[in-house]
Amino acid sequence: MLNSYVALDIETTGLNPAKDSIIEVGAIRIENGTVTDMLSTLVNPGYHIPDRITDITGIDDDMVKDADTIEKVFPRLLEFLGKDCVIVAHNANFDVGFLKQNAKALGYEFDYTYLDITLYLITVLSRKPPPIIRLHTREWELTHISLLRPYCRIFRAKVWRHYADILELM
Repeated sequence: MLNSYVALDIETTGLNPAKDSIIEVGAIRIENGTVTDMLSTLVNPGYHIPDRITDITGIDDDMVKDADTIEKVFPRLLEFLGKDCVIVAHNANFDVGFLKQNAKALGYEFDYTYLDITLYLITVLSRKPPPIIRLHTREWELTHISLLRPYCRIFRAKVWRHYADILELM
């Protein structure tokens, strides 16, 4: 059993870690089933957040205008994670991909063990491997949600934010 981990979620301006930016970071440290610490911050990408992203995340330009940039937020995230952290996330490859890209661009190491809770739950609870669908598409999201629906309380609101996502994992 995993006794200590960090449930993590990020919001971004798009799907491509090489050209899009992180606009929100949320992380909750869980030790022996108890929340022991939290990190939540908006991130100023330095450019206009596309309207379609605002529709999905609820995050707009006004919300991030006074926020720190990723150059200041990333070291705080690394300090929060510590050295031997296990990251648990929904669609972890997406979040970790953005974090690895930012680490490389900023000159940091980012080599953490991580668990994609969505794929894990689908595999364990449905007792079959997840279907092969192109990642990060609406079809991918709907398929994973429909496979998990019988096992988890999944309610999809139009706008959802990282703490709701993270707490749903617990």
